Amino acid sequence: MRILVFTIFLFFQFTVLHSRSVEDTLLFSSIESNELCFVENIGQFECSDQSDSKGVFFKLEQPGFNIWITERGLTYQFLKWEKKINTDDFGTKTKIKNTSWKRIDMSFKNTTISKEQIFPENINREKGQTFYLKNSVEKSEVKSFKKLIIKEIYNGIDWVLFIGKNGELKSEFLIHPFADINQLTMVYEGAGDIEIKKNRIDVSTSFGNLVEGELLCFHEKDSSLVESKYSFNENDIPSYIGYGINDTNGRSSSVMNNSIFSFEVQIEVPQYDKTKELILDPELKWGSFFGGNGVDGFMAVEHDSNNNIYVTGYTTSTTFPIVDIGGFYQGNYNDGLSYGDAFILKFDQMGAIVWSTYIGGDQDDQAYDIIIDGNGNPYIVGWTNSSDFPIQNAFQPTNNGGTDGFVTKFDSDGNLLWSSFVGGSEMDRIHSVTFDTDQNVFLCGGTRSLDFPVLDAGTYYQSVFSGGSGFGQDVGGDGFILKMDANGVLLWGTYYGGSSADQASSIAIDQDDNVSIIGTTFSNDLPLNNPFQNNLAGSSDVFLSKFDNSGNLLFATYYGGLDTDRGFAVGVNNYNEIIIAGDTKSNNLPLFDIGSFFQGSYIGGGFGGVGGDAFISKFSENGNLEWGTYYGGNNFDNFSSFDGLKIDDCNNIFLILESASSDLNLISNESCHFNDLSFGGGVERDNVILKFDIQGNLLWNTYIGGNQKDSRGGITIDNNQNIFVVGEFVNYASGSSLPMLDQGGPSFFDNSPNGSDDSYILKFSTVELSVNTQVTEPNDCCNGELVFEINCDKPPYSFTWSTGDSKLNIFENTDTLKNLCAGNYWVEISSNCQDVDTLFFTLNGSQSTTFEIDTAICKGDTLQLNNVNYFLTGEYSDTIFGGAINGCDSIISLSLNVLDTMSVQIQGPGLVCVKAPSIFYTSTVSSGNWTASCGVCIDSASGELNVLQAGIGTHIIYFNSDGICSDSDSIIVEIMDAPSGIIHGGDTLIYQGDEVQLDLEVDLDDDFQVQWIPSIGLNCSSCLNPVASPSSTTQYNVLITTESGCILQLLTTIYVDKDCDSVHFPTLFSPNNDGINDLFCPLGSCIESVNYKIYNRWGENIFSSTSVNNCWDGTYKGEKVNSGVYVYKCSSILSNGRLVENSGQINVLK
Repeated sequence: MRILVFTIFLFFQFTVLHSRSVEDTLLFSSIESNELCFVENIGQFECSDQSDSKGVFFKLEQPGFNIWITERGLTYQFLKWEKKINTDDFGTKTKIKNTSWKRIDMSFKNTTISKEQIFPENINREKGQTFYLKNSVEKSEVKSFKKLIIKEIYNGIDWVLFIGKNGELKSEFLIHPFADINQLTMVYEGAGDIEIKKNRIDVSTSFGNLVEGELLCFHEKDSSLVESKYSFNENDIPSYIGYGINDTNGRSSSVMNNSIFSFEVQIEVPQYDKTKELILDPELKWGSFFGGNGVDGFMAVEHDSNNNIYVTGYTTSTTFPIVDIGGFYQGNYNDGLSYGDAFILKFDQMGAIVWSTYIGGDQDDQAYDIIIDGNGNPYIVGWTNSSDFPIQNAFQPTNNGGTDGFVTKFDSDGNLLWSSFVGGSEMDRIHSVTFDTDQNVFLCGGTRSLDFPVLDAGTYYQSVFSGGSGFGQDVGGDGFILKMDANGVLLWGTYYGGSSADQASSIAIDQDDNVSIIGTTFSNDLPLNNPFQNNLAGSSDVFLSKFDNSGNLLFATYYGGLDTDRGFAVGVNNYNEIIIAGDTKSNNLPLFDIGSFFQGSYIGGGFGGVGGDAFISKFSENGNLEWGTYYGGNNFDNFSSFDGLKIDDCNNIFLILESASSDLNLISNESCHFNDLSFGGGVERDNVILKFDIQGNLLWNTYIGGNQKDSRGGITIDNNQNIFVVGEFVNYASGSSLPMLDQGGPSFFDNSPNGSDDSYILKFSTVELSVNTQVTEPNDCCNGELVFEINCDKPPYSFTWSTGDSKLNIFENTDTLKNLCAGNYWVEISSNCQDVDTLFFTLNGSQSTTFEIDTAICKGDTLQLNNVNYFLTGEYSDTIFGGAINGCDSIISLSLNVLDTMSVQIQGPGLVCVKAPSIFYTSTVSSGNWTASCGVCIDSASGELNVLQAGIGTHIIYFNSDGICSDSDSIIVEIMDAPSGIIHGGDTLIYQGDEVQLDLEVDLDDDFQVQWIPSIGLNCSSCLNPVASPSSTTQYNVLITTESGCILQLLTTIYVDKDCDSVHFPTLFSPNNDGINDLFCPLGSCIESVNYKIYNRWGENIFSSTSVNNCWDGTYKGEKVNSGVYVYKCSSILSNGRLVENSGQINVLK
C-alpha cells in the first residue's frame, strides 16, 4: 500500500506518590511486569459513576498514570494518592487514603471508533490478568497486546498504536492514497496548560506532564522527510467529546476562567508524493550528566532481566544524587583522600532513579565492576582503604591491610544482603565479578599480600604468592581467582601469577559455566597449559586463562608482542568463543585476518606505559586465535575500565575505550545511527564506542565527547538491544558540546555539569528497519512486483509475505515477490536479533491478459489446455476465465506443431578385444549424444570407445538423439581379455634328420584359430601339436587368433646339430618350477668340455659352470634373480677338437 505515515512519540512526565499502591475500581490480580501493553476490556472496568464502560476498549497502565483507548480516542489519567490520619470524637485514629486524578482527552472530531475497527496484534504472552466480574465467582482471562491497528478512523486514514522495542508508546497515522488529510482533526481538552509547537505538543497538569514527541513524516522510497507541522484553533467553548463527559454550563464557563483548555489540532502537509511511505529511524534516546559537587566516576553498568539499569563507581561529591526507598541507605558522604566513596544506583527502564546510595568508610573506596545475578541481586566489587567499610554476614569481617578488596551484594530493592572484605596484609583489589548458573560468584583481581585468602578445592591451586612489585596504578604482584557461593562462602581461591608483576583484570562465564580471565603479566614463568603463545614476548604481555567451574585449568596462554601489552576485558559469546580486548604498544602483536574488519599495522603513539593502539581478538573455546586486529589512530587508544566489553544475545561485540586519535577508522551511518565522526579535540581524549558482529565486521562506531576530557567507560546491552554507556566528562563548564538528550517521562535528566568531573550515562536505542520499496503494479494481469531494499538495521533478513488472510510463502534472505495480481498485501521483515517490522501495500492493475503459446508435441502425444485436448498441427484460440493462470482471465493463442518421432539404431561390434585401441560406433541419426555405462570411456560427440579405459567386461553404449521427439538405442559390448599359452617341446636340440613333438597349450574357453609360421619342417601348420623335423635350426612363430580378434604370438626354436660343428644356448629362460624351461644349459651333442659364466647388468658374475650337466637354475646366493636380461659367455671344446666361443643375452622370465 502506498501510504503516508505520520509518527508521534508519546513521552510522559508525572509525579507519583506511593506508586506501589495503585488501585482500580475492580478486583483483579495481575501478573507483575514492567512492560507496557494494551489490556483489553472485557467487562472488568467501570466508570467512576458506575455507568457502562463499553466504549472503553483498552487500557495502558503505568504507576500513577493510565491511558484509556476509547470510542472517541485517548484519555490520559494522572493519579495521586495521599494518606491521612483521621481522629474521631472518641480519639480513635483511622488511616484514610484519598485518590485524586486529572484527565486530558485527545478525541477525534466528527468520528466514532467501533470495536470492530480495532485489530490487536503481538499478543503479550508474558503478561496476563485474571479478574472476577462483579457478582460472579468465575474467573476470566484478560489478554494484552503490543500493537493496535484501528482501521478507517476517517475515510482512507488508519491509526496505529504500538509499544516500541524500548518500551515507549508510539502513535502512527497511515494516510492511504487519495485520502483527505484535512479530515484528521484531534481535539485536546483538559485541566492544565497546553503548548502546541510546530512538531510537538506539551501538556502539563499539577499531577504530571505529557509530552507528545516529535511529529515525523517520511517518504516511502528514500526515507526522506516530508515537511509537516501542527496547526490549531482554540475553542471558545469546549466540545466535551471525550468519552464519558456530559456537557454542563459549569464546565463550559470554566474555559472562560482558563481552568480547562480546548484546542482543535490538525496536521498540515504542503505537498507529498503519494507513492512513498514513511519509515522511522531513531537514534540517541537519552543522555545526561550525573554527579555532584566533586569528582564522580561511573566505572561499570549492568542491566537486570526487567531492563532496570545499575551503575557503580566512585564519588567525592557531598551532593551526589541519593534516593532512599527503605533498603540499605548511606545518605552521607564519608570522605576519602582521592576516590571518596563507592556508590550504587538503580534506574528503571524509563531512566528514573529507583534508589541510590553511597557505600564506603572514612577512607578511599572505589567500585570497579557490577553484575546482576539470575535472581536480580546486584553485586559490586572494588577496593577500600576504610576499616569501617559497611560489612554484613562477611566471609572476612575486618580489613587486613591498608587496601583490601570488597564484594557487596544487595537485593533488587537495595537491601544489603552481605558484604565482605577480601584481602591480606598488603594491597588487594577486586577488578571484576561474574556468576554461574548456580548463582556462585567468581571474582578476580590483583594482590601483593603473602597472606591473601586462598582455598584448595582439589583443582588448580597456587597456594604461595610468587609475584613481584606493582606497576603504575595497578596492583601487580599476583593475580587471583575466587569462587564464592550465593551467601558469600568461599569455595575455591588461588593465586595466579609468576615471579614478576601480574594482575587479573576481567572475568567471564561461558555457556558451560567455564571461567575465562584476562590480565597483564610481566612474568616469564606464568603457569601455562596448552598455550597459543608459550613465551613472554615483551616487557609485559596479556594473559588469557580458562578454568572449568570446579577450578581445573583448561588452557592458559601469553598474548603479546615485543613491547607493552595490557589485557583489560573479556567476554564469551553463545558459542563459547572468547573475545578479549586491551591496548598495546607492540608492532608485532599476533593478529588474524579472516576477511572482516582488519587493521593489520600498529599506528598509535601514546605516553608513559599506556598503550598506543587498542586491540580486539577472538579465541575459540579451546584457545586457538580466530580473529585479531589493532584498532587505533595517530595517538593513544586504550582502556581505563574493566567493564569496556559486552556481547549481546546475537553475539555482537560492543566496546568502549578512550582515544586521543583524530583519524580513527569510522564508518558513516548518519541515516540510521547516532554518528559523531569528529574528534572533540579537547584535553587528551574522547570516548569511542565500537560494535562488531560475530565475524568481526565493524557495524558501528562513534566518538563520544566534547571539547574537554572524556574518559573511563562501561557498557551494557539490555534485553531490548538498547545500548547503555557510562563514563566521565571532565572539566566541562556546560553540556552544549556533549550528546545530552532528555527522553521525557520520569527519566533522570541533568544537562549541566555539577562539579569539575561528572559522570555520564547515555542510552542508544536499537535501529529500526528502514526500507525502500520499489513497486511495479500489474499492467498485464498478474505481473506485479515488489522489491524491498533494506538500508538500515541489522542483517541477515527474512521476509514473510501474505495477502492479509494467509501466508503466501517465506523466503529466507529474499526481498522480492513477483507475479502479483492486483490486491492487498503485507510483508513482515525480520532482521538480526528478532527486529520485526510489517509493511502494508495495495496493488492496482489489470485483471486479464493475453498469452501466446507457440509449442510442439510428438506424434501420439496430447496437449491439454483448459480441459481441451490438442493433438493435430494447427492454430487455436481459447479463453480461461477467473484464475486458471495467475488468478486472471486469460485469452490463449495456441500455435501447435506435431512432429514425427525419430528412429535411432546403433551400428558397431558387440565383441571387442581389450588390445584394440579404440572402436567407433555410429547411429542412423547423426545428431545426438553418446553415453556408456563405463562413464567417460566414450566420446559423447563422435562415439569413439576407448577400449583400454573401458576395461574387460560387459558394457552398455547408449545414443540419445537431439530434438523434441527424440529416440534412443543401446548396444551391449563385451570386451574380451587376450589369450595366454605355452609351447611344450620347443627350444630343444635335435640331430639332423630327427624330429620333435610340439604341443601348444592355450588358456581360452572361446573358439580360436592357430597358424604356425613358417610351415617348413612341420607336418601341420594349423593344429595344436605338429611334429617338427627341420633340416636346420629354425625359429617357429605361432599365432592364436580369438573370435574377438585378439591375437597371441608365441616363439620357439628347434636347434639342429650338423656333424658336431656348434654349441647352442636358449634365448628365453623361465625358472618358475613348472617343469618347463626351468634350467639354462649349453646345448650340443659333441661337447667334450665347457666353461661358461652368467653376469647381471652390473657385470657381476652370478653363476659359473664347467659341466654340461651343471645348469643354472636362475638363483644367486640362494635367491631367485629378478626378471630381466642377463649375459652369458661360454668356451667349449667339441669331440673333433674344435674350440667354440659363444656369448649373448638370456631373457629371464618368472
